[in-house]
Amino acid sequence: MTLRVMAEIGNKKELSRSSILIGNDLDAVKMTLEFHGKMKQRNIEVTLEELEFTRASFGYFNIQDQMNTPMVHCAPAGFGKSTMLEIWGTYNGLNKSPLWGAIVAKPKVEQVIKFTKEVNAQVGGTATALIGRENVSTDEDYQKQFELQELTPMIVMTHKMLETLVSQKRLQEFSKWVDPDGNARRRTTLIIDERPRFTETVELTPATIEKLVDLVRNVSIASEGEEGFYYWEVKNMAEKLQNKLKKPVQKGARAVYSIAAIDPLWRIPEKLQADWLKFTSLLGEDNHTLLGTFEEAIKRGGTCQVSGSKGNMETTLTLGRMVWQEVTFMNTHILDGTAMGDENYKFRAFNKIAPIIPKNAYSNTTIKNCYKHNLGKMFFDNNKTAIDKTVKLAKEVSRNHRRLLVVVYQKYLPKYEKKLAQEMAMGTIKLKHFDDERSTNDFADCDAVLFLGIHRKAMGYYPEITRLVTSEEVNAEHTTQGGLKFTCDPVQGFFIADQVTDRLQGIARTRNYKSETPVTVYMFSMEKEIPERITEEFEGAALEEWKLPFSLTDTEAKETASDKFKAWLQGFATQPTGSSIKKKEVYADVLGIGRTQWSEIQKSDEIQSFMDSLGIEFKGHSIIKR
Repeated sequence: MTLRVMAEIGNKKELSRSSILIGNDLDAVKMTLEFHGKMKQRNIEVTLEELEFTRASFGYFNIQDQMNTPMVHCAPAGFGKSTMLEIWGTYNGLNKSPLWGAIVAKPKVEQVIKFTKEVNAQVGGTATALIGRENVSTDEDYQKQFELQELTPMIVMTHKMLETLVSQKRLQEFSKWVDPDGNARRRTTLIIDERPRFTETVELTPATIEKLVDLVRNVSIASEGEEGFYYWEVKNMAEKLQNKLKKPVQKGARAVYSIAAIDPLWRIPEKLQADWLKFTSLLGEDNHTLLGTFEEAIKRGGTCQVSGSKGNMETTLTLGRMVWQEVTFMNTHILDGTAMGDENYKFRAFNKIAPIIPKNAYSNTTIKNCYKHNLGKMFFDNNKTAIDKTVKLAKEVSRNHRRLLVVVYQKYLPKYEKKLAQEMAMGTIKLKHFDDERSTNDFADCDAVLFLGIHRKAMGYYPEITRLVTSEEVNAEHTTQGGLKFTCDPVQGFFIADQVTDRLQGIARTRNYKSETPVTVYMFSMEKEIPERITEEFEGAALEEWKLPFSLTDTEAKETASDKFKAWLQGFATQPTGSSIKKKEVYADVLGIGRTQWSEIQKSDEIQSFMDSLGIEFKGHSIIKR
């Protein structure tokens, strides 16, 4: 079978073998025809290439043989992935339930319940929702769902429950079901709707390290009646780690920095591991993972961040940790529209397929980017009128659209809700806070979105997760001039890719894929690579510079010498290759500054980076266009 799809190949042999298996799958063809019919009922045109992707996805879902490499199906938001999944469940439940079974993971509880009801409404007894105790009325109802799941070929759960079952090594308990004749059958396929959590960050402080030492002492005394050898070993390692975290921070020193491993070969003593598990009642509710986190810190170091005010400073050590565990006894599929190019997938091989996107799929999407600000949280801290002015901006932008989605920082959400209450009541503005931007159709009726900021994680997150997914040694060196930039290339690459992925997901909440209504995106990014990459991902979309109708700062800042020099550089960049000019002519005649101030401008990382992007360099006493 020749696939007419886009692909990122993680395991070529596996993909080729699987493609042969699905070549003559008539069930996949029938499901594709049903999908096409449903899309026509919704007046959505589906191309032959998109149908080819749909047929391939159904075919891969249907594979019963062992698949070692997880598949990622990268259809964009609005394509109909949820409809595909519903068709697949009902078709198999109706036609071949004795030989078929699956686990489906959805991000949210309400999605689990809705999907289960939709499938069972068409084919009763096909699916069981497996949800947490807090989401059911009684203990009896909670226990009953575990009994029901044994009798249905499909169980549906949240990402969180899937993660819990995998971490507890209990997922295999749910890979079997019993048919009406009492025969045991397999649940072969695992389908995860949206990217699951592959990684997380955990933190240690001097206080939590002291807590760990106390817990190890308690466990040792409970086991041996005294402070045993492993207590003194852990105490010694803890003192070495605390010394690194308690070192005084000099004025002008970086608030975020990397520390090296104390002992890369150190392991938790076997006796301590056994006692830690034996005396869990002594640990308290939230401390079970503390010992494992401590071992990781000793073995490989981490990223430190200093925070607090003068006289009350504390250093927090951030560590990245892999939470994804192998589930290759099942055939694993992930539905994620932005998986192509997502750095989070780099930690292992994935086979990714995506439909060939029609050239006009995003022709009604326009990205308007303001290059003047990032609107980071510091912007709101430094400008007392920032909330009022961005509220005014939202109201002004909304006048040009039917319904505007405004995305703000969670910290400020109550203030925006109060100040935009009238517009929200009228339905001209919808409001949400920054999150992972996935798994909601609540904003499909919006024809514009205004992002008042960026969805940036804690500073230590980026070097730690980059280290995990790339297996490279990295550092936390960075600059904040013109926005956060890491000097370590792998970390900067992950940072940019993470920003782009989140923004793509956020824009897709408007269902701009093949939208007949023009969709306009208003955003802020001083890093021009971000809007450019977003536009490239949206085939046919337009990118425009957004000139703000008024200043968002408390007072309009005077143009600095650096600003004037950057403006001059943009003009000089249009000159032919090899063009040159004496430095003195620029700083004395154009900028009107002296040699001392000029020397500071030349040393600026921001200026050096800006010149490099334009193909301009300092050479001797001249400025050269390369």
